[in-house]
Amino acid sequence: MFEAKLNDGSIWKKLIDSIKDLLTEGMLECGENGISLQAMDSSHVSLVSFNMSSNGFDTYRCDREMCMGVTIASMAKILKCASNDDKIKLQREENSNILKFTFENASTRLYIIISIFLALERVSHYELKLIDLDTDRLAVPETDYNSSIKLPSNEFTRVIRDMASLGESVIIECSKGEVRFSSSGDIGKGQTILRSTASTDEPESAILINVSESLSMSFNLKYMTMFTKGAVLSNRVVLSMCVDVPIVIEYDIVDFGKLCYYLAPKIEDAEE
Repeated sequence: MFEAKLNDGSIWKKLIDSIKDLLTEGMLECGENGISLQAMDSSHVSLVSFNMSSNGFDTYRCDREMCMGVTIASMAKILKCASNDDKIKLQREENSNILKFTFENASTRLYIIISIFLALERVSHYELKLIDLDTDRLAVPETDYNSSIKLPSNEFTRVIRDMASLGESVIIECSKGEVRFSSSGDIGKGQTILRSTASTDEPESAILINVSESLSMSFNLKYMTMFTKGAVLSNRVVLSMCVDVPIVIEYDIVDFGKLCYYLAPKIEDAEE
């Protein structure tokens, strides 16, 4: 038996919404410590990984470890039926090929004329058919990243959006105390430079750049743009980079877990 309930159902809605454009299907791995997923996009260019701790759910039960293959788009359609203030419960019976969803919404209204409170309650039930998927977990090698950029997620979203208006690739150059984003295309070129603001009185808006070795890498903006969807889950984002290994875009979901996107750098032609 598996059952997980979130009083703030918008967290699960936002999580699935932030990966639905990248993944067609994925394996939800459920155990006593929580729920995780790791999958590559259909083009095998990027990888998505999330871990949601059992402690973040309001109620959580998983009698034994189980893997549930799901079609991401189908789950997103079901979750679209839930309001942002709904409570969401996920449930699967032993040996069932169905993942059940329950959406609950209770509101209280005051009718002044008759001076009473009237509670209105709505409960919706949905079922998602599970699919058979390979249960082999992808190996993400341990890497000591020599560049780390921590910044507000809305600032990262803005920079990537601006670069995407110019070209198909973004070059990220890291050096001591600053990071440079640049892009070029048929209409011209542009760049944005961010510098460390560690001394700011507002930690949520601080830009923290830690670089032990200067580097310059190019990435596909189509994917980077999709990675910015994780901004709905966190006010902060961390970019971890190292030469010739995939960049990691990480969003920390406070008191719950984290969502990570991985993307390999583009290999530019020698003549470029």
